[in-house]
Amino acid sequence: MATTTRAETATREEYLQLHRWMCMAKALDDRMHILVKQGRAPFVGSSRGHEGIQVASTAAIGPDDWLVPHYRGLANSIVRGLTMKEWMLAVFAKAGDPLSGGRNIPGGCYSYRKLKIAPVSQVVASWIPKASGIAYAARLSGDGTVTLCTFGDGATSQGDFHEGVSFAALHSLPVVFVCENNGYAISVPIRLQMANPNIAERAAGYLSLIHIS
Repeated sequence: MATTTRAETATREEYLQLHRWMCMAKALDDRMHILVKQGRAPFVGSSRGHEGIQVASTAAIGPDDWLVPHYRGLANSIVRGLTMKEWMLAVFAKAGDPLSGGRNIPGGCYSYRKLKIAPVSQVVASWIPKASGIAYAARLSGDGTVTLCTFGDGATSQGDFHEGVSFAALHSLPVVFVCENNGYAISVPIRLQMANPNIAERAAGYLSLIHIS
């Protein structure tokens, strides 16, 4: 029997909204680079080039689901409801910043409970087991929520990645892992980071634990 995909039933306005989110993330990213060069902002964890996958993956989950993004996940947070004003309050370390009260570098360490954005960390891959833990809690409570966890290719070289994915597979948890592969782990290219450039195969060892229908 033929099935209908979400992409086939999406309206023109829904597609335009996806485009607006991508443009908003790009505009904020560009502004942050300018502010850092001017010495008016301390740091920019650029999400440039990641806007598409971040918007698409986050738009696919529901408002009650949890988002566990990496520190370059600006577009993820925008889709969840983060406004330009709220982000700029964080950039300028203002007390009204709802992400950290102006106490952390913009994008580096923050959370937004109202939007169900779990605490972001700059310790690479440390949030992956956290995502599995949130999904495990959802499984135990039976609340039907899903957890979306994003990370870069460099995170797959950390032990946290394997521990988190192994735990999720063992318990068949409602968590979606999305690797945003831009070919570099900070400044280290894939050829100097891993012998097998096919990152998806790093999770293959856990697939036998997952029931696929």
